[in-house]
Amino acid sequence: QLPGLDKPCIAALTLHPQGTPSLYCKQYLHGSEQQYASPSPEAFQAHVQVLGPANGPVLRIASAICFDSNQAAHAQAAANAGAQVYATGVLVSPTGYGPDSALWQQAAQRQRMCVLVANHGAPSGPWASAGRSAYWGPDGTLLGILTRPVRQSVPVACLIPNSGLIHRVGPHRFGVKLARALAADGMT
Repeated sequence: QLPGLDKPCIAALTLHPQGTPSLYCKQYLHGSEQQYASPSPEAFQAHVQVLGPANGPVLRIASAICFDSNQAAHAQAAANAGAQVYATGVLVSPTGYGPDSALWQQAAQRQRMCVLVANHGAPSGPWASAGRSAYWGPDGTLLGILTRPVRQSVPVACLIPNSGLIHRVGPHRFGVKLARALAADGMT
């Protein structure tokens, strides 16, 4: 619990290669979270981490937690702070995935930064998850979705690149159909 707050924050702790940790507190609470947690006292400030060698190129990554990533102002603050990647961990249901993924795609396109979304891969308590963690490029192009198998029987992963002819799903939804068929057979 942070000083001056009556409830704890929902937070993400990042451990850097140099051994120094950084803490990000969720800014936008959703539903019953408001009953148990406080929003970040640093409202509308981006949490941007700089990764890379001291003398070389760096990558600027902004953190978000779940409902933060549904707020256009949050992604805007990250872009204004110089983020190249907007990374968020979420729990989005199968019914909420379509509308939320449209917001993430718009954030990538409007803010000209990559958006990386890690969705739960299994239920969390009573809440179902859509899975399908994804990555959008800075032009809003969907670059990849992780399809998880119902049961893991083959310890192999398959990466299906897009030829670029038709962005997102490929000709006749080939990539989507292949990924789902492989997932049904237990392959990630």
